[in-house]
Amino acid sequence: SETSTIMYSQESFETYKDRVTLLLASLLPQTTASPPTITRLKGDSYNRVVGLTITSTSPDTQGKSQKEELILRVPRDVDDVNVACRVRVLIQLRNAGTVPVPEVLFYDATRNNALDSPYIIMRRIEGEGLDSALKKMNHQERLGVAREMAKL
Repeated sequence: SETSTIMYSQESFETYKDRVTLLLASLLPQTTASPPTITRLKGDSYNRVVGLTITSTSPDTQGKSQKEELILRVPRDVDDVNVACRVRVLIQLRNAGTVPVPEVLFYDATRNNALDSPYIIMRRIEGEGLDSALKKMNHQERLGVAREMAKL
């Protein structure tokens, strides 16, 4: 929103979309059937979050279009984050298989990219984030989540 753009001293979403388009062009093969759809999503105090819809065709789909929903997460404070560490944690959680975790497709822990910022691109999965789910849980349910996380 305009408020978050001001609050976090970020470039407007309208111009930021152009940088996201450049990033995607550098990452994705030339099999995209149409330009990606780039959608502003509600972020949080740590990340700017962008929805991406990629429509592609490939030989294995016999020319049929296939849509893929992705999420781009960009840290708001590019100097105070370890994206590579976050990616390792996400991969470890995903491999453990006890909780649904999106697959990380691309990431860059540097600022040497079209966004001039570290980022993570992952598959979009249905469901509720753990942070908001925890707020709705009672004490016993939270203990259960803590036990599951401790097993990792």
